[in-house]
Amino acid sequence: ANLHTDLSTLRTMAGLSQATGDPKYARFADAYIGWYLDHLVDDRGFFWWGWHRHYDVFTDRMTGHLGSPHEIHSIHEVPWAQLWGVNSNAVRREIEAIWRWHVIDKRTGEVNRHGDGQRGCDFAMAAGGYAQAFAFLYHQTGERVWLERARLLADYYWDRRNPKTDLFAD
Repeated sequence: ANLHTDLSTLRTMAGLSQATGDPKYARFADAYIGWYLDHLVDDRGFFWWGWHRHYDVFTDRMTGHLGSPHEIHSIHEVPWAQLWGVNSNAVRREIEAIWRWHVIDKRTGEVNRHGDGQRGCDFAMAAGGYAQAFAFLYHQTGERVWLERARLLADYYWDRRNPKTDLFAD
C-alpha cells in the first residue's frame, strides 16, 4: 500500500459517495486515510509514502528501497483537505516536516525531493507539491508564515526562469 499513489482512488471513492448518495465509499476512504495517518508515520512526522516507501499489507511492515526517503510529487496532487478532515494534526506535522527536511535553503527556496535535509534532487514537481502544502496550511490556519513559504518556493523558479520563454530548468 502507498497512500501517495492511492490518493486518486481515495478521492474517487469520496466523489462516488457524493454522486451516488451511498456513504460506504467515503467511509472506506476515510478509514484508509485514518489508519495510514495514525500508524504509518516516521520519526520526523512524515507520512510513509512516496516512490521509495511502501507498506507491505501482508507482512504488516513499513518497507522501501534506495534508503526509503520521503517524497511528494505534484503529479499526484495531494488532496490536503480530505486528509485534514480525517486527521488535521498529522497533516500539520507532515507539512511542518516538509519545511524542515525538504526545503534545503530557507533563504532561496531550494528543495530536495528526498526528505533527508541534504542537497539533492531539486525537482519542480516536488517543489510544487510542497508549495501547495504550505498554501493549504495557510488557508486552514491563517498563519502568514505558510503563505510566505509557498511564495518562497514559487519565487525560486520565477527567479530562475528564462526571461524569453518563462520556462525554467528542472
